[in-house]
Amino acid sequence: MFARPLIFAALLIAVHVTTALAQPAPFACPKPGTVEERGVSTLKYTGTSPSDPYVCARLDPRAKPELRLFNLYALSDSNNTPAANAAVRAGLLDLLSGRKTSVSFPYTAYNGYIQQENWTLLRKEPYSIDGKTVETLVFETETTGDSRGTSGFHGRYTRWLDPKSGVWLKADLAIISGAGNFYPQAYRVRSVTTP
Repeated sequence: MFARPLIFAALLIAVHVTTALAQPAPFACPKPGTVEERGVSTLKYTGTSPSDPYVCARLDPRAKPELRLFNLYALSDSNNTPAANAAVRAGLLDLLSGRKTSVSFPYTAYNGYIQQENWTLLRKEPYSIDGKTVETLVFETETTGDSRGTSGFHGRYTRWLDPKSGVWLKADLAIISGAGNFYPQAYRVRSVTTP
């Protein structure tokens, strides 16, 4: 008799936690004029692609223009097509909309190589930057490099996203195997200045 109320309470808590994680988080690219300062680099945002609200335009540390899907995935002639980035788009929209808490998809990198990505929404978490606290989404991403490549990369990232500003504030990386030279490295944004 006593076990039934406990099981029911545990189920209610599990449903509440899953529902809280699954709340939608709208994504917006950083506004034009936003400046992101990292330890050794500065990124300046120039806006959103007029044809796609999830493609963010910015100047890289050398002041060269670049486009990034969800402000994360570098786009080039090899992968800036609907076919090449459809799986990434669908997967991240499922996560950000709250429809799913984990997704897997192939990603065609800027160099044409295809890597496998497994994303899991871990939690919502307050994050302090520049004396301000923002509500971030924390994801774990497991990335396996293309077998055609020579690095044999397999790594696990933990990433903090401020979905309102569109800035990825931090990334930690644990390399499971292979070399990570050509893959995004760990970083932490020191400041974000908005217009």
